[in-house]
Amino acid sequence: MTASFDKTLALWTTDGELISSFAAHSGEIAKAEFSKDGQYILTASEDATVKIWKSNGTLIKTIGEIGKVVYKAATFSQDGNSVLTSSNNNTIKIIRFRH
Repeated sequence: MTASFDKTLALWTTDGELISSFAAHSGEIAKAEFSKDGQYILTASEDATVKIWKSNGTLIKTIGEIGKVVYKAATFSQDGNSVLTSSNNNTIKIIRFRH
């Protein structure tokens, strides 16, 4: 997987062949990672959103803020059911996305 300053997310085979690429955000992507089980991807962007995707590229949740909050970091919880975010307004949030 690669995330780019051009606002796209791309999924690749281990041989380097492109599986899919799509416009993921309207701002630069600052962070992208797979969940521990490989079923989900999260992306954090300068467009003030964190998005959670199925590993096939299907968007399942957008986490956004009112105003211009830039997410500086995001990561999955150890159990993979929540996301921890930190942003430029000095807040940290834990958001549960699956039960």
